[in-house]
Amino acid sequence: MYDLDNLVAKDMSGTEDVEDTSAPDERTSLVSSNQSQAPNIDDDKHAMAKSLFYALILVLEVVGMACIYLVVEWTKTHLGGYAWDGSGKEFNWHPVLMVLGMVFFYGNAAIAYRALRSFPKYPVKLFHGVLNMLAAICAILGLVAVFDFHNHNKIPNMYSLHSWLGITTASLFIAQYVFGFLIFLLPMAPANVRALYLNIHVIFGVGLLPMSAATCVTGITEKLLFSIKATYSKFPVPGLLANSLGVGICVFVAVTLLLVLHPIFKRRPDAQIKFNQS
Repeated sequence: MYDLDNLVAKDMSGTEDVEDTSAPDERTSLVSSNQSQAPNIDDDKHAMAKSLFYALILVLEVVGMACIYLVVEWTKTHLGGYAWDGSGKEFNWHPVLMVLGMVFFYGNAAIAYRALRSFPKYPVKLFHGVLNMLAAICAILGLVAVFDFHNHNKIPNMYSLHSWLGITTASLFIAQYVFGFLIFLLPMAPANVRALYLNIHVIFGVGLLPMSAATCVTGITEKLLFSIKATYSKFPVPGLLANSLGVGICVFVAVTLLLVLHPIFKRRPDAQIKFNQS
């Protein structure tokens, strides 16, 4: 479970996962120094940026819920609904679970540290981990559904660009989750290991977001060509729904990346200190 807040920091030392042995006064002095160097929405003079931050979070959640609605409407109304019997209805679980897990849950896990900036970091870390766990469960079930459908209907596996992107993204994500759980949540990894792995964890965490979007968009296009190729150019309702879903996923990931990469939205260490002293 990666802390994307540290990505834009110049000293990616993993301080939230590595024990801080400095005195409280030293930490407060360091926080004050950092505050004077970089603009941040927690500063009073950046009230407009703070309003923009929460507006972007609202946009993110609305777009995310719209994506879930679109994928359910597309698969339930226009692709026949759901079952677990090897038929096309079993396949329909695949896009639903992947959008829910690798887009919605994963994106919300990515912004957890920034969106919950006033909460202590350990509960936020647990929440971040739970969201990633839900994303992993959805991804695994989604993969089971599509492979079971292919095998039951004697359709070749792993021949398309979508499948290559998908298995790569899902494998890296699950590996990321397992290593993050072992290193950051369980109290067994030494501090130097946490600090060393944090940079890798953050970079892969950010990189997997656009990979998830690319996988979803290629999968949507592939399914449309299989299901409505003859009428796709005539703007049928299933095509409009699926195209809107693809655009929504791209917007969701773009807003997520803006929230986690822009330095003015970075969660400061003093958010924890202020919470404890209040």
